[in-house]
Amino acid sequence: MWTGKTSMSQDILFRIPNELQQQFVSNGKEGSKYKIVNGEVLGRSPSVWFTNLDHGRRHQALELMTLDDNLKYSKHKDLKEKHAYEMYDEYNAIEVPYSDAIPADYDKVMGVPISFLDKHCVEQYDIVGLDRYVDDNPHYGHRFHLRGKETYARILIRKK
Repeated sequence: MWTGKTSMSQDILFRIPNELQQQFVSNGKEGSKYKIVNGEVLGRSPSVWFTNLDHGRRHQALELMTLDDNLKYSKHKDLKEKHAYEMYDEYNAIEVPYSDAIPADYDKVMGVPISFLDKHCVEQYDIVGLDRYVDDNPHYGHRFHLRGKETYARILIRKK
């Protein structure tokens, strides 16, 4: 099973009662709980479709830079300022904070954001597992740490 053709960043929008519209607008940030479309406040829910049907996007390889080029030319300021990718405190893998910053020339295990799933090319990368549930996680059931701080959920991948 894999993500469907629809991008993970595509929303499901739905009508909500007036009281809820007012509450969302006064307490929330547009784009998180709601979106305004043609003047109407709509509730927002991120969606992911999973399928076992093959589709073309599943075989489109990511165009990626090398590890050194990512550190030198990345559009992400926080990555560009580093001299190396960080290693997790308790697991032998590097932290890759953005899917477009996956180093093309790195052959070992990498932790990437969950949003990688809708960019995954089966001919390019193997999915090793989810951080908290890989068998060799010394703190099974818990997320990895960077400099003592727990990270966001990560998919572990390895170049084929």
